[in-house]
Order: sequence, then C-alpha cells, then structure tokens
Amino acid sequence: MKRVWWVAALAGVVGSGCKDVDCGDFLMLDEATGRCVCPDGTEVDPETSTCRTVDAGGDSGGSDGGADAGVDAAAPECVSVSECPDRANATKSCDGGRCAYECAADWGDCDGDGATGCETDLTSADAHCGMCGNLCEDAVCIDRECRDAVVDVCTGFTHNCALRASGTVACWGSNSVGELGDGSFDDSGTPVDVLGLRDITDIDCGMASFSGPRRATSCALQSDGAVFCWGQGARGTNGDGTFETRNSPVRVLELSQATSITVGSTFVCAAETTGRVKCWGEVGGANRNLPLLLPGGFVGRRVSGNCWVGDSRELACWDMDFMPAPTGLVDIAGLAGGWEHVCAARTDGTIFCSGSNRFGQLGTDLPLADRREEFVQVQGPLRATRVHGHANTTCAVEDDGSAFCWGGDHTQPFEAVPVRQATPTRLTALPPVRSIDAGAFHSCAALRTGEVACWGLQRGLALGPEVEPDAHTGTPVVIPSLP
Repeated sequence: MKRVWWVAALAGVVGSGCKDVDCGDFLMLDEATGRCVCPDGTEVDPETSTCRTVDAGGDSGGSDGGADAGVDAAAPECVSVSECPDRANATKSCDGGRCAYECAADWGDCDGDGATGCETDLTSADAHCGMCGNLCEDAVCIDRECRDAVVDVCTGFTHNCALRASGTVACWGSNSVGELGDGSFDDSGTPVDVLGLRDITDIDCGMASFSGPRRATSCALQSDGAVFCWGQGARGTNGDGTFETRNSPVRVLELSQATSITVGSTFVCAAETTGRVKCWGEVGGANRNLPLLLPGGFVGRRVSGNCWVGDSRELACWDMDFMPAPTGLVDIAGLAGGWEHVCAARTDGTIFCSGSNRFGQLGTDLPLADRREEFVQVQGPLRATRVHGHANTTCAVEDDGSAFCWGGDHTQPFEAVPVRQATPTRLTALPPVRSIDAGAFHSCAALRTGEVACWGLQRGLALGPEVEPDAHTGTPVVIPSLP
C-alpha cells in the first residue's frame, strides 16, 4: 500500500525571495542544501506539492512528475471509485479499499482538510507560493515564484505612482512641481524611485482641477502609521507646516498611527487608529499646513473623497463645512472618491454612488446632467468589494481580477476615440488586475502579472516614453522598468 505525504500537513521549502519555513513534524531539513525534504530524503514534488510515495514498508516509490493517489486511514471506504466523493481540483481513485486523491498540477491541499480537496492555487497564493507553506515575504506569488511586483497604482493629473510588494514606491510622468518625489523637477516617462520611502502600505495621487493653478500632491502611508507627502504645497497639502513645494517626501506633522489616507485636489485626510479623522490643505475655507482634527465626532477607519467608514462599517460623509452626515449605507467594504462623486462597495458586492453624474460616474441610467445627493445603486451584473475612482471616472475589480469602469472621457480602454460610459463596462481585453485607478486623462492598472499598464490621453509622459504627446491610445501600454 502506498501513501502520499501531503505537504499541507508538513511545511514549505526555502525559495528565492521568500521566507524560510519550518520543516514541521514530518519533513526534515537537508543541511547540505538548506531545503526541507521528504521523510525518505527525496525532494518535494514541485508540480503537485507532495512527497514521493513510499509504501507501507518504507521503500521509496517512483514519481513521474505527478503524485500517486494518497490513501488516508480516515478517508471513506470504497469498492469502486464511483463511491468516492468528488473533491476540488483533485483526481480520485479507490486504492486499498479507501478513497484516495491526487492534486491537479499547480494545486495543493494546504489547509490539511481533505474535505476541501486541493483548495490552494500554488501559482498565486502568497502564503503557499509554489508549495504549501512557502510564504512570500515582501513579495507576491506570480507563476509559483515570489517576486517584488507592483501591488497598487494611483493616477494623478499627469503622473502616476506604483507601490511594490517590498514597500517601495516609483512614479513617472510630469514633475514640474516635484510630484515624482525623486528630488528633481525633471519629467520622466520611465518610473523613478521616490526617495527614502520604505515599508509603505498605501499610496494616493492627488490632481488639480481643470481650472486654476497646477496642483499635484501625492502621499504614502507607512506601516508604522506615519504619512509622507510630496509635490505642490501651496495650499499646505504636504502637511509639514509650510506652504512649500517638495520634490521629495516630507513627513506629515502632528499625525500619528494613521490607518488610511485620501488625497483630493486641494486637501488630504487621514484616519488614525483612534478613529479620529484629520485633514490638511484647503479645509473649512482656509489653507492649513498642519492636520486639523475634524469637528462633529468623526470616528473613521477608512477615508476617501469626503466620506469615511466607521467602526461598524457604516458610511458617513462631510459637507462643505466639514460637518458629518450619515448616509444610511452599512456593511461597507470599499470606498473611492472623485472630484465631484464618491462610490462605496458593500460586502455583498453591490456598489452605490453619490454626487455629480456629468460624465456618467454614478453608473446608472440617470441623465448625465443629473446630480444625486443620496446614494444610488450602480447598475449591471457587476459584483465587487474593491472600488477605485478619481476625477470623473469610477472603476471596480471583482474577485477574479475582472475590471469594470464607468464615466470619464479618456479613461476607457480599447476605444479608438474617447467615449463616456454611463454604466459599468467590463474591460474584456485587459488581463486580470490587482488594482486600477482613473485619472483626469488616463487610467492605469496593476496587473496580476506584476506589471502596470496605462491607456488614455498622453499628457506629461503619464503613458510612458513611447506614446506621442497628446495622442490617445485605447490599447493598454505596459510601463517599462516596473517593478
């Protein structure tokens, strides 16, 4: 009788770019290679995340690149394979009077629960990259390897920034007010590293409105709760006690242990671990260069646009005087704000939007000139808990990486000419994405491949160095030198 030692009950192996994992109770450490190996000294099968089979007497069995059926004393008894229940991503057999299962290639039984079958996708699971238990640290799992890939992207007026899994940030595009954060004022179509940023967990790019002086501030949230900003500071949006423009990040003062940030065209807000919400820049009719605690008993854990999510996942927004008002929406999982609208995704995947519908950014069949102060439900089959928005466009990402966008003029991909979309449109030719953001003239997506692709109208090298100035491209352009 043969048995497969499922790696779910064992541990992982040492992998490049990944964290060393304890070999557990069943695997043993090969001191010569520094890798975890099977009880008989053989390598764990990289295709199936199982050990080579050994018979009851302990003799090694062969392996042809797949796993022989595993016989479990607790598995159902059987006379024929038809009596064995199906299990996810596994091939069943009847071996020795009991049901046995073999994981399909690139799938593993990592939870130790035979009833769930081979539930883990080893090509993309950060906690089980390539093999069960192989944890990617400061990296993401792509094609069974831990890589320092881009995990988030934000779009500004004519620049963009990308957050890597390692916690560093790179930006590209216009740099006339230091919005790239590299210590210069030189435009760059190729991403440049933002100086001094480490252990970053979130980023947001601000943008100017179409009228008025150029304003572009970007901010980053560090894992310890510190917030750093750079770019135009004329309204105090860098939060460092000055109104100076900064071409490299400065730490926001009088702010501690932030959990969320949002950057608008003229203001920045952050929620602290205490639930207090503070804002700086143009707040309450005045330009403030230090964070101001908002009045009215704000208690928020996540902020975006002019709204925040409270401890009980309820949504509230503030008015022009920064006074809070409940919306009646609960069970909020995602939040995104644009220039004149805000959208919230609930835990059931439904999305609601409020504000201006001039560009169709509310995602309904309302007239484009209409405006709604109350939240209206976005139409269509879209179900997503991650929502992203900027300027006049809203986008959302479903669990499988499918992306939808609505609103805008230059932000919809795969169109020969700019168009507005009043209801969500699936970006069918775009590969699965991790996140997506829409700017005033263009959009960008962080793909699950670890790359970044952008499309729309080329202003200030926001689409990279190869697209001609003022050209519109509906085909996503992969940005070079990322991650």
